[in-house]
This record gives sequence, structure tokens and C-alpha cells, in this order.
Amino acid sequence: MKRPFFGFLLFALLLPCAVWAQTDNETPTKTQQSNFVEPSYPGGFEAMKKFLVDNMEYPTYCRQNNIGGSVVVAFTVEEDGSLFNVRVVQGVHELLDNEAIRVVKSMPRWNPPTFKGEPTSWPARLPIRFDPKRPASQAVDNRNTSFPGGMQALTSFLGANIKYPAQCLKQKIQGTVKVQFVVEKDGSIAEATVVQSVNELLDKEALRVVEAMPRWDPAIKDAQPIRTRFTLPVAFRLPE
Repeated sequence: MKRPFFGFLLFALLLPCAVWAQTDNETPTKTQQSNFVEPSYPGGFEAMKKFLVDNMEYPTYCRQNNIGGSVVVAFTVEEDGSLFNVRVVQGVHELLDNEAIRVVKSMPRWNPPTFKGEPTSWPARLPIRFDPKRPASQAVDNRNTSFPGGMQALTSFLGANIKYPAQCLKQKIQGTVKVQFVVEKDGSIAEATVVQSVNELLDKEALRVVEAMPRWDPAIKDAQPIRTRFTLPVAFRLPE
């Protein structure tokens, strides 16, 4: 017997004013959003932060002359995860702009975006903060909340932990349960509730697994963690 399919789609209801990876000049339609998974840095935000700490070099002239600000770098994540057409779309100073471009170009391949499960290319932006009085570990000002390890880790967690209720399998009940919750400043999950119901048993299972999730990486705004409300649709599909 084929195993039931557990799908998930992610979208934030409340986003920071700026995100660390955002679309550039394109916004998916509602239909596209239901089939689209954003590109992500391998290992998630913490891995990207470590990469920046280990690789960014603050230009001596800019640090000595107290020159800083947010450089916004735009690029396209290709189907193989490589970064193409890396460029500055909001500059601060030539030396800072060049350093931001250099470090982005030296990044490893990202997890590519997917549409209907197939790799695709998609534009993104990365705001990098240069502050001569602040350590490089705080170089990224803003980011969305995310599951630790990124999309692939969340997929694995759901696949390993969700149990399709036997009664629903027997009665051939399927559908998408949407669970809304708050990611607190420390990454803990709170206020989980079903906002789109399918069946009492499926609803309870979706809630159970959401409440069992590990702490998320919290959203960051202006270098400070913030509370973020998030919606996780979980699709229960019967085996074909």
C-alpha cells in the first residue's frame, strides 16, 4: 500500500518591513504561491550568518572614517542553486558595495526555488548591514522566521512525525488543514490554532505536529528578534 502524502506550503501573514531574501520586481500570484517554494541558503539563516562572519572584510577606509549603512544586493538563484547577475540595487559607498558583491558571489550554491516540485530560477535580494561599531555577526538586518535547517528540514520533520489518522484513511477523508501560530522572539511556538478545518481528527493531528516542532529561527527586524505570526498549510492526501 502506498503511503499517504503529507504536503505543506508556507507563507507568512505578518512579515518584517524588509526580509533577508525577498523577490525582486516579481510577486507570485496566489496560484503560484500554492506551488512555489522560495530559495534558501543551505543550512538556513544561522549558516548564512556564520558564512558572512567568516568571510566578510570591513574595508579599512570605511571603518576608520565611520562609513556604514545597508547595501542591498540583488541576484537570481538559478535552477542549480548558483547565483547569477549579482548586483547592488541600493548602495552606500563604492568600497562597501564591492565587498557586499564579493561576499555574495563567494557564497555556496543555494537550495534552488521550486515550482510544483521542479527547480526553477527566481530573483532575490539580500540586505547586508555595514556598521563600523557593530560586529560582523549582525551584518544582516532583517529576515523572515524560518524552520531550523530550512525547507528541506521542515519537509523531513513533517514526513517523520505526521501520522495520518486511521479513521480518516478508512473513510477516505483528505484535505488541507491550515494552522496559524506565533513564532516568539526566542523561536518557540505559541498560540497554535486551526484557521482552515477539514476534519476534527486531521485538525488535531496538524496541531499536534506543529506544537511538537523545535524552536524556529525568529524573524529579525533592525537586528532585533520580533514576534511573527505564521501560517502552515498541511495537506493530507490519500494514497493513489
